[in-house]
Amino acid sequence: MYNKELIANTADKIIEDIDQYIDNTIRWQLDSSEFGLTEFDDLYELELQIKQQLLFTLIKKVTK
Repeated sequence: MYNKELIANTADKIIEDIDQYIDNTIRWQLDSSEFGLTEFDDLYELELQIKQQLLFTLIKKVTK
């Protein structure tokens, strides 16, 4: 059996990397002018909704 601390630490590091990648990718996608976003749009709420959709989709894929 593998060390639980090793597993937890490795998973935490991967989650940090994935979270940073997701944040960057969302910003790159939203920078595109094709969405017609303005500086007045609530980008935080939009990013949160995108992350929620990603999480939902990943859970569906992993649990198939």
